[in-house]
Amino acid sequence: SGGPQIQYGIEPGFFTITYRRDLSAGGITFTLLKSTSLSSWAIAGETEEILSTTGTVQLVKAGVPNTGLPSLFLRILITSF
Repeated sequence: SGGPQIQYGIEPGFFTITYRRDLSAGGITFTLLKSTSLSSWAIAGETEEILSTTGTVQLVKAGVPNTGLPSLFLRILITSF
């Protein structure tokens, strides 16, 4: 609790990012972005797994395929509408 707790990881065939998402915070979207250079970013096209739900807070793990890239940068874009 007390703010975003983000964990990055590597699993067979995937780079992963795990974060908390509060469902009671209406009008908020989470978009996972990827980059190989940090100069341009694209939507990651991730798979998403809900690891747990406690009250209105979900623990989410997103996986982005590692297609033989030596490195891949991930970030979460959080927007409100």
